[in-house]
Amino acid sequence: MILLANYTSVYRSKLLINTIENWVKNDQKVLDVGCGNAVVTRELQKYFKIDFVGCDVLDYRKEMIKFVKMKSEDTLPFREKQFDSTIFTDVLHHTSKDTQLKLIKESLRISNKVILFELLPTIRGYLADFSVNKIHNRKMSIPFTYRKLEDWKNVFRSFNVSYKTKLVKSPWWYPFSHVAFLLY
Repeated sequence: MILLANYTSVYRSKLLINTIENWVKNDQKVLDVGCGNAVVTRELQKYFKIDFVGCDVLDYRKEMIKFVKMKSEDTLPFREKQFDSTIFTDVLHHTSKDTQLKLIKESLRISNKVILFELLPTIRGYLADFSVNKIHNRKMSIPFTYRKLEDWKNVFRSFNVSYKTKLVKSPWWYPFSHVAFLLY
């Protein structure tokens, strides 16, 4: 089961890289919020050759990356504009909708750009997300607080930020539908 969890992380990182490669530049300092086991962070770090720092409310890293443990689920312990970019990879649906808003606001405070890579709500995605995440970490919160595409756009409009959207193409056998956003 752990092999399956690692495989899904590596595969997801390849989807993510293909989606955001024009949004990230070498030599940037990037924060990965909700880095989890850090497998995706390490894959991004290898590909982009940038300085990554991970943070999460729990520390269950399998890859040893720079890491800061969050003291609160809705506050990022960093100074203003400390990072070039902040990235959320399938993280926000593990928090309440109120916490999602607070984390986006915090990420806009500490970085110049914010990249969101999130699941869109589908029945197949719900089932797969629950199963795979329980393999990754049994303590992980899974409140199913997914947002539809238009709901995300309304959130960004409420923050009065510019954004770009990319729907992620994935093979038929992959159970998730992803969307990516660049906020700036």
